[in-house]
Amino acid sequence: MTGTITRVTIREVADAAGVSRQTVSNALVHPERVKEPTLEKVRRVIDELGYRPSKAAQTLRSQRTGAVGFELNATGSATKNAVSFPFVLALSERSRAHGSHMVTFGTPGNRPMLAGYEDMVRTQVVDAFILADTHLEDPRPAFLDAQGIPYAAFGRLWGRPELTSWADVDGAYGAATATEHCLATGYERVGFLGWPDGSAVGDDRRDGWERALVQAGLPPGPRATTIQDLSSARS
Repeated sequence: MTGTITRVTIREVADAAGVSRQTVSNALVHPERVKEPTLEKVRRVIDELGYRPSKAAQTLRSQRTGAVGFELNATGSATKNAVSFPFVLALSERSRAHGSHMVTFGTPGNRPMLAGYEDMVRTQVVDAFILADTHLEDPRPAFLDAQGIPYAAFGRLWGRPELTSWADVDGAYGAATATEHCLATGYERVGFLGWPDGSAVGDDRRDGWERALVQAGLPPGPRATTIQDLSSARS
């Protein structure tokens, strides 16, 4: 069994350090306003007592939640996407180092919908968003821009070259490298199994495959399309 967690108050920190509550508050929020000897003393007492500022109080003062929203359904079922869980886990672990935390939410369907974002913005649950499953004509960047809410994307913002707040894998380069490896191994016919035409990600990968074959002076091999399923490759 675990005992009740005792929360140290800012008053207890102030009494132990022999300073006012305002001085402790300044040491936490505006350290430049506190003289160095006093600042060191307050910080030492904070560490000794294990004091942690109230997130609720900080939110009321700053009007910021320190939270970043992430739509779970945007990356599809975890059974079909081995990237989503490690990515969310890494975000959750690293956000603490930046004084923040992740808030997940979901919307019906397998593509992002604005309803979830509108609700999160309306209720002021988060300060920013991480977007996933980006695609052509994605409505989320324009919506968030109009609201003045910052965001970054796990996946390039297709069709919006002026937006640079994204990180992605170069699918074309990866497909080209894989094709070149097969050719170097001795294979002369290299096929492509990818998503249906019109998928920005799938088209990008296919272009890399075709480019590698053209550079090698070989005609493209067989093509098949699938949605996260290998049955097409077996036919």
